[in-house]
Amino acid sequence: QVQVAPTSVTLVTIGQTVTLQAAALFATGDTASSVAVEWQSQNASIVSASQDGRITARGEGQTQVVARAGTASALVQVRVQAAVASVTVTPSSLNLIVGDERTLTAVARDANGNTLARTPQWSSSNALVATIDPNGRVRAAGGGQATISAAVEGRTGTASVNVTVPPPPSVRILSILQAGTSIPAPLTNVSGAIDIVTEVSFPSGTGMSWRVMIGTAQACSQSFTGGTGTQQLTCTVNTTAYPNGATTITAGVTDAYGSASSGPVSIIINN
Repeated sequence: QVQVAPTSVTLVTIGQTVTLQAAALFATGDTASSVAVEWQSQNASIVSASQDGRITARGEGQTQVVARAGTASALVQVRVQAAVASVTVTPSSLNLIVGDERTLTAVARDANGNTLARTPQWSSSNALVATIDPNGRVRAAGGGQATISAAVEGRTGTASVNVTVPPPPSVRILSILQAGTSIPAPLTNVSGAIDIVTEVSFPSGTGMSWRVMIGTAQACSQSFTGGTGTQQLTCTVNTTAYPNGATTITAGVTDAYGSASSGPVSIIINN
């Protein structure tokens, strides 16, 4: 028979080495010192074994190492369960605006820096600023700062999140011209077609729309996707479609973070 010691072992880091002992015994129980013992791992991806009885952790899991002498053998139960020494969150910081979403990743490592297959528990220090789901998806909820944490077996990695709220959009009426010209239309005697030139600003670049009203009727409207900054938008209107008399022109804008209107411009339509 073959006698081994220890009969079970747990390795806690990838690359950790332990030397096992084995002896071949006669039926009488005496040591057969002249009989060589051979070692073999049943799963070399978990633990390797050399012929001097040294085993080395290669990956997490459970397997057996066989000590064989002639037709006799004995088993050593081996478990590799690496302890988590650190957790790294990538990226380590995020600068977002309200409504943005990003995905964080967390990597657990043992004391030797080997990557371990672990599922982190995610949490946010301030869900009013940033939320996080079980898959590491961050959503910017409101202005401010928050810390996102990934916890694995008592070890924690963090990422900082800074969320800003874009200013609301703005709009103003620059000029009212005779259509197709640079000649100002007489505001007290408006007739025919006119160009209403506006200047708009959409800082957020999200959910943008623009409109021009004559009285309570919508004369022009447009929606946008993407793009930020200041631009000019012109609404060409045939005033013959509106009743004669005094009225006002206003312009308005809306995006994901607010809305704004220009001050009214008084005109008199006379067609």
